[in-house]
Amino acid sequence: MKDHKNIKLWRDIIFVIGGILLLIIGSTIQAFGVYTASEYNSYLINIPIFLITAAVLLLLYSLLTRYVEGNDACKIAPRKDISSIGKGLLIGFSYFIIVTATMSLCGCYHIKSIQFDWEKQLFSFTLFFLVAVSEEIFFRGFLFRIINRRWNLWAALVISALIFGGLHIFNDNATLWSSIAIAIEAGSLYGAAYAYNKNLWLPIGIHWIWNYTQGNILGFPVSGEDNVTSVITPEISGPQWLTGGSFGAEASVISAVIGLLISLWFIRKTVQQEHCEQ
Repeated sequence: MKDHKNIKLWRDIIFVIGGILLLIIGSTIQAFGVYTASEYNSYLINIPIFLITAAVLLLLYSLLTRYVEGNDACKIAPRKDISSIGKGLLIGFSYFIIVTATMSLCGCYHIKSIQFDWEKQLFSFTLFFLVAVSEEIFFRGFLFRIINRRWNLWAALVISALIFGGLHIFNDNATLWSSIAIAIEAGSLYGAAYAYNKNLWLPIGIHWIWNYTQGNILGFPVSGEDNVTSVITPEISGPQWLTGGSFGAEASVISAVIGLLISLWFIRKTVQQEHCEQ
């Protein structure tokens, strides 16, 4: 019995180390791509690099769970996977449209101009796909699953969300509130979506389009980073608790409330699923 517990402990330690390494690989490629694009105007050449890196990370995650855990947590089921990522894209896009529409009704968001640079848009679209894949593999694929297995769903939701939000304190223009807001609206939502769908594609879809929509379409800073080229150049004014200030819309109370409501819906559906399975 003791040996069995030790094996489980070592398995989880290997998972955490593996998850951190995959996150570092993804983050390094992201940073390299952003640097080379800004310094050498090499946007298009980075697109296949981002996509190949994302595919490699998913493959390594699949191999790690298969051979260490004996369960392929990233099994490919094309019809279900496409449906899941499609739902995720719809949820993430709708979320920020609702947030922005609410800000507009409050007089905080106005469109100044519209433009489209297809190279930069495609660059950012694939960049944020890699961001979503690398972060979801670590936070939901490893961290959430380990906590859920060792304790329960509620601990996994709360702890993974707090860690996810807490790490955003190191971003530019971050505050204590912005990290709390990220934990409430994003950390809880991605975790709840994963718990409901039982695979990474739904939270990857939400996370992917979440960043792209707020930054490259609507013109908000993305988690404190404001060096993105957007389709819409907005004029944002009003109190920081409504607009999110220099951190971006994610630090808005509007975003936190809407994100929490969607999270609670997913949690409710997950609990109903578990009751039906019993």
